[in-house]
Amino acid sequence: MNAANSNHLDILKRYAKGDRDFSGLNLSGIKLNGAQLSHSDWLDVNLSKAYLNGAVLLFACLTRANLRGALMTGANLCGANLNQASLSNVNLSNADLHGASLQGATLFGANLSLANLMDTNLIDADMRTINLSGAN
Repeated sequence: MNAANSNHLDILKRYAKGDRDFSGLNLSGIKLNGAQLSHSDWLDVNLSKAYLNGAVLLFACLTRANLRGALMTGANLCGANLNQASLSNVNLSNADLHGASLQGATLFGANLSLANLMDTNLIDADMRTINLSGAN
């Protein structure tokens, strides 16, 4: 079993046991496709090159998280706190960010095509060269 799969199982087991704090972990390359990890804390976590397709992170706190290059297509991040997160080159196409806060986040080169950005806080976010085609 590779490290990314092992981390995936560890995270899901911890969550099932009631642990909601994954702060400071290096989860680069982890695959959490379709995982439901609502109301969890991911402060200063490294999720670069992670696969979060269809993951549900409702009301999660991902403040200052490193999500550079993560594949998060179709992820449900409604109400998530992504303040000051590094989201450079992240793929959030078809993601639901309704009511999320990305204040001060770095979105340089991010793909937000077809994303739901209704009521999303983007104050002071670095949005240079992002793809917003079809986003609302």
